[in-house]
Amino acid sequence: MSSDRWPEVRAVLEVAVLLPPEERIAFLDAETTDPDIRAEVEDLLGYLSQSIETFAVTNWNERMSAFGDEARLKGSSIGSYRLIEELGHGGMGAVYLAERADGAYEHRVAVKVLQEGIATPRLAERFREERQILARLSHPGIARLLDGGITPDGWPYLVLEFVDGRTIDRYCEEAKLDIDAKLKLFLKVAEAVQSAHQQFVLHLDLKPANILVTREGEPRLLDFGISRILQTEEDATARSQATLRLMTPRYASPEQAEGAPLGVASDVFSLATLLYRLLTGRLPYTTEDAAPLEVARMIREVAPLAPSEAAPAELKSKLRGDLDTILLQALRKEPERRYPTVAALAADVERHLASEPVLAHADSVSYRLRKFLGRHRIAAPVTAAAIVVLIVSVAAVVRSAVRARRADAVAQRRLHDVRDLAHSYIFDLDSMLEEVPGTIAIRHMVLKNAQSYLEAMSKESADDVDLAHELVEGYIQMGGVQENPGLPSMNDWIASEASTAKAVAIERHLVETHPSDMKERGQLVRALVHHASGPQFLGDLPRVEQIANDAWDTGQPILASGPLPKRYVNMAVSSWTIAILHCGNGDDWNFSDPLGAVVWLDRTEQIAKNFLAAHPGKGDDIATAMLERVAINRASILVQLGRANEAGPFYEEALRYTTPTGNGQLEDETRKQLLGFYASYKLKMNDVHGAEAIAPRPKADSVHEKVHDRQLTADEADELVLLARIDLRLGRVAEGKRKMRQGLDTLEALHKSIAVDSTLGSELAFDVFLLAEESALDGPTRKGFYQRAIELGQEFAAQQPRALSTSMLIGKCRLGLARMARAEHRNTEQQEQATSAAAQFSKILAVHPVQPEASALLVKARALGAS
Repeated sequence: MSSDRWPEVRAVLEVAVLLPPEERIAFLDAETTDPDIRAEVEDLLGYLSQSIETFAVTNWNERMSAFGDEARLKGSSIGSYRLIEELGHGGMGAVYLAERADGAYEHRVAVKVLQEGIATPRLAERFREERQILARLSHPGIARLLDGGITPDGWPYLVLEFVDGRTIDRYCEEAKLDIDAKLKLFLKVAEAVQSAHQQFVLHLDLKPANILVTREGEPRLLDFGISRILQTEEDATARSQATLRLMTPRYASPEQAEGAPLGVASDVFSLATLLYRLLTGRLPYTTEDAAPLEVARMIREVAPLAPSEAAPAELKSKLRGDLDTILLQALRKEPERRYPTVAALAADVERHLASEPVLAHADSVSYRLRKFLGRHRIAAPVTAAAIVVLIVSVAAVVRSAVRARRADAVAQRRLHDVRDLAHSYIFDLDSMLEEVPGTIAIRHMVLKNAQSYLEAMSKESADDVDLAHELVEGYIQMGGVQENPGLPSMNDWIASEASTAKAVAIERHLVETHPSDMKERGQLVRALVHHASGPQFLGDLPRVEQIANDAWDTGQPILASGPLPKRYVNMAVSSWTIAILHCGNGDDWNFSDPLGAVVWLDRTEQIAKNFLAAHPGKGDDIATAMLERVAINRASILVQLGRANEAGPFYEEALRYTTPTGNGQLEDETRKQLLGFYASYKLKMNDVHGAEAIAPRPKADSVHEKVHDRQLTADEADELVLLARIDLRLGRVAEGKRKMRQGLDTLEALHKSIAVDSTLGSELAFDVFLLAEESALDGPTRKGFYQRAIELGQEFAAQQPRALSTSMLIGKCRLGLARMARAEHRNTEQQEQATSAAAQFSKILAVHPVQPEASALLVKARALGAS
């Protein structure tokens, strides 16, 4: 039957299953006129009576006694391996520690010998085919399948990488891990499972015994893909299928218990069962003394307790809330209602750890009520009597209800599917495409479509907070695809600002509705910080200041509540954003008021240090990044104040935050950028050899990267210009000119192709000016560089008039041209350039009189103009 007709089938089926079996025929006679619909409903109803047999296995005890035969394999050889000792056994067979029997080399492995009798000729062929696929699974969290086959005696076997470790549940217990540590360990397991799923390999037997943790605390998954080998066997007998289902019924998914087709959702369910066990110390169902048939029934029918209800008293409060919601969504009976991928489940766990809103949805009251009635309609005489009364009372409206339900089922199902699809686009597909070069246009189209779906649904669900959060995240991700200063993007700051503005508007409404919700307030601060990027790079600094102050004011209750949650440290980003409006970021973004920035830098530093002190022994990227930035900004302020000789220790302090010996370890690109700032400072202090020792060097092929990799290419072009200046100072003029040309040509091309980003023009202007100051270059080249820097500086000033560093740059260029004119006895040009330079420095001092560097240069410009 076509999938388009499923909503009609579902509408009839969902009413029929609530009726006693003896009343279903009459109901179908009255309500179904389409023979295809009726046939499909009857088939599905028929499966209900068969499902109880799913775990029925004949001669169960006889099969379990086979372990005695398997144990006798110790000391024998299988293939090229000698079995040394048994490591364990389970429903599928026994596992042995083994070594190479031929002595070709020393290598220990684990050999899993499967139960005798499940082998078929086709299965032997499957082993040969599948071991090639599974052997390619390359992830540090997966123990690899090395070999496999079937012995002449009919024993299927697999040769696996040997992992020396403890089962994950035992490791957590012996290491006394707290809730957060267990969640972080679980995330590593989820990462390995997701990696295999992306290569189209399912596990289907996730349980503690198949996850070992090494002495270093790294989890390793065993038996990955073994279920795939067995499940895809086309000629499998009923007994082999039953054996497969008996692998670990307590961790099986409902669809495994029903013998239904299996997919990613089955591994999601088993992972959730595993996490439930790690967090609460028990399984979601009381299965300890239950037979396999009863376990299968519970998995299919019994709703699990919330983790907070199942956990010991001391853990209840720690699990209540987000973790309840996350696990209960992942443990839903219907595969389509769980997380769509393992990555989505892991992302919600990460959001919980970061004290951010999770995206899981709690079950509705109507859904729980319907499931309750389905489970308990004849559980007791009172219930049975009540149902009789209900059936009688609604008999007159069943027909119209079904018709209405048909239409409503289609609409609701489509709404649910569209929302799930949009959610998957935004949080799963986009994150995967982000790693694939050249997918910017595709990502934008995907996110745009997802946003259209979510916006349409938001009009129908105005009070749905979870949907609002999805919209916010979608708009922020859309803004990043449209423009991100550190990643490939569409280079459209205007569209990016519009997207983040929508995110801010939604979050502001949520905060106004829930003013005491600190998580919501933290999300608004985060959205405002994202929103400030657009105006900053468009040159609207008053708008940036307005947004940054809004974020700071919004977050005051967060600061007052203390430094434990992640949202507290995000306030450091807010205060630092205000700081750089005054002093800049690095050497070339020194804005209007360096002294005014100090108080904001102090606040930023205090917030970051408070957060780190509240989390001893745990590094934090945001807190560490803020401390590193604060140190750089303090160095920049000292240079601006004419105290450059005092700035060195602050660069050294910043470097400590980018190494493992500091409070954390920032990514390599951050360290390279910092080393570039420090090397440039050393050149300013005439320490050429010191600059050469620390200057970052781009990869050999980096300068040939495509223009759309804008920011990384620009950084590496800056590195080439810095190396060129060092070469020129050390007399390596030819080499210096070669690097100079590569760096400048790259920056010029980028500036031309992405004109809307004014920061690229500023970056190029400062690089050109610094090269113009190098005396190793000839006069015409230096003069051309001064003039190009002035041209770029004037473009930048037109876009960002409050960036007084541009006035300083233009003044320095004019002063340089005046000196060159004096050396060449061009008196008129000398006076003109010196007068223009003096005007630039006077402009700075008129706004901020405390500018020692500008004051000193003004004196020199006036002297040159008068001579």
